[in-house]
Amino acid sequence: MKPSWLRRKAAARAVPCTFLGKHLRFSRTDLEAIAAAGHRPAA
Repeated sequence: MKPSWLRRKAAARAVPCTFLGKHLRFSRTDLEAIAAAGHRPAA
């Protein structure tokens, strides 16, 4: 995924993240949850 996509989704609160003031942070758990939500089984 592109960083711009991730920032846009985080700003819209569509993906798990943490804001520290104006700084956006993702924990390993956040990134794993985002990846799992976007997983598509092979056809």
